[in-house]
Amino acid sequence: MRHPDTHVDDSQIATSGVSITEDIETEPVAEKRIDIIKYGERDHIFIDLHIFFSVIGFALFLAWGDMVIYGLMILPTVGPIDSIILVAIFIASAAVTLLVGWWFPRIYSGVGTRVLSGIVIVASFATFAGFWLSILPDTFLLSCLTWGIAGIGMAALFGLWSDLVATQKSGALRSFMSLAMLLAAVQILLIMLLRVEFIGLFVSLIPIASLIICYFLRKSTLLSKRMAHMSKKEATTQMTISWQSLLSTVASNVLLGFALSWLLYTKVSVLVVIIIAIVTCAFDSLIFIDINTRRYFSESIFQKLFPVISLIGLLPAVFFDDIGRTICMALVCATSTIFAISVLAACFEHIVLNHQSPPNASAYGRFYNYLGVALGLGAGFLAFQTSILGSSTAAIFIVVVVIFEIIVTLFVMAENRFPVDEKTDTEFFLFQAEQILKNNPDATQEDIDRAVMKGKRVWKMRCDKVAEQYDLSSRQIEVFRLLSKGRNAEYITEALVISPHTTKAHIYSIYQKLGVHSRQELISLIERTEVDFDSDDLSSAATVSH
Repeated sequence: MRHPDTHVDDSQIATSGVSITEDIETEPVAEKRIDIIKYGERDHIFIDLHIFFSVIGFALFLAWGDMVIYGLMILPTVGPIDSIILVAIFIASAAVTLLVGWWFPRIYSGVGTRVLSGIVIVASFATFAGFWLSILPDTFLLSCLTWGIAGIGMAALFGLWSDLVATQKSGALRSFMSLAMLLAAVQILLIMLLRVEFIGLFVSLIPIASLIICYFLRKSTLLSKRMAHMSKKEATTQMTISWQSLLSTVASNVLLGFALSWLLYTKVSVLVVIIIAIVTCAFDSLIFIDINTRRYFSESIFQKLFPVISLIGLLPAVFFDDIGRTICMALVCATSTIFAISVLAACFEHIVLNHQSPPNASAYGRFYNYLGVALGLGAGFLAFQTSILGSSTAAIFIVVVVIFEIIVTLFVMAENRFPVDEKTDTEFFLFQAEQILKNNPDATQEDIDRAVMKGKRVWKMRCDKVAEQYDLSSRQIEVFRLLSKGRNAEYITEALVISPHTTKAHIYSIYQKLGVHSRQELISLIERTEVDFDSDDLSSAATVSH
C-alpha cells in the first residue's frame, strides 16, 4: 500500500503500465484509538485523567440502568407481571424526561445542572427504596413511584454526562463506548457475585459515584471544550439523523425489550445474569480490541451484526421449552451491546461533527432506544403473559417480531439514504480516455495512461487547494477527496470505516464550509479552482480537464 503522501515520479507514470482505473493514492483510515495512557518527555508515562475518569464515570451510569432491570429480574419477591410493569415505568419515565430535555435543553446549563444533580441523588435513594419495598406486602403503588423517580434520575444523569462524552475526539468515540460498556459489564458481573440482599444497596450507590465523577469533571477545566447549548428549533435545523436510522434503532431495541420481557416473566436465577454479563464482557472486549488494532469490522457492520445474531438466537425460541427459550433470550440481551456501542458512538459523533448541543441531541437519540425497549416489553407481555391468540400466542409473537426485524434490517441495509451517485471515478476516467481518443485517434495506450494519470494529479492539486482555502479538517479532507471522485456516502462509510451517521455529518459539514448544496456544485467549485503547474509537463493532460 502506497503512503498517501508519496508522490509518483513522471518517469514512473510513463512506464508503469498502470490501468487507467487505478487511484493515485490510497485513502488513509483515521486513528480510532482511545489513549488513556500517554508518554511524555524522557518516556515518562502519565494518565489522561479526563478520559480515565470519563470512561469510569460513564460506565457507572451504564451499569446503573442495567442493574435496575437485572435486579428486578432476579428478585423472587417481585412477581413476573409486577416486574415488567416496574421496568416499563422505569423506561417510560426516562423516555419522558429525555423528551423534556429535547424540548427544553437549557435545563442542562447553569442552575439547572444543580437541580438535575439533586434529582440524581433523590433517584439513588429511590432505587434503594424500590428494592427494599419489594420485600414488603401491599407496596406496589409506592414501588411504581420509586422506580419512576429512578427513571427520571437516570435520564438526568445521562444529560449531565452528555457534555463530557462530547468532549472526546470524534474518531475515538466508538473506542470510548466499547471500553465503557466493558467496564459496565464487569461491574454487573461483580455485583451479581455478591449476595442478593446487598444488590439494592450497591445499585443505589452507583449513581452517586457516577455523579461525583461527573461533578468533578464539570467543575474542573477539563470541560473547557464543552459545546454551547442551543434551542430545540436551532438544533432541529442542524439535525442530520435520518428517520431510517431511527427506525433501525427502534427495531433493534424492540428485540432487546422482547427478550427482557421473557427473562422478567420467568424470574431467572443469578447464574443466568452472570452468564449474560460474561458473554457481554467477551463481546465488548472483542469490539474494543478490534477497534484499537486492525479493525476488521466497520461501524456499519457492527450495527448490522446485532439483528443478524439476535434473529439467529430468537427464531429457535419458537420450538424450545422454557429453558431453551431462556437461553435464546439471554443471547439476545448479551449481543445487544454490539448495537448499543455503535448507536451511542454515532449519536455523539453526530453531536461533535455538527456542533450540536450535547444534552439536546443525545436526548433525542436516546429517546428512540427507550421507545424500542418499551415497545418490545409490550409485545413480550402480550406474547408470554396472555393467550389472546390461543395456545400458540408466544410462538406467533416470536415469528412476528422476527419477520418485523428482517423487513426493517433488509430495508435499512438496502436503502441508500445519502446523496445521489454521480459518476464513479472509474466511469469518469474511462470517459477521459474516450475524449483523448476522440481528439487524437493516433494516441497509444501509453499516451492515454500518461494523460489520465497526470489529469488525476491536476485534479488532486485542485482538491488540495480547495481543502486548504476552506480550512477542512483532516477527516473532512478524506471524505472530500472521495466526494470529488463521485463516490457516494455508502462507499465512503465502508472505505473510511465510519458509521453512516458520521459520513452524513461529514458531508453536511463539508457542504456548509464550501457553500455548496449538491455534489455537482462541489465538482464545479473544484473545476473553477486554478492551480499552478508545469504546462509543458501537463500539456498532454489538457484534454482531460474535468
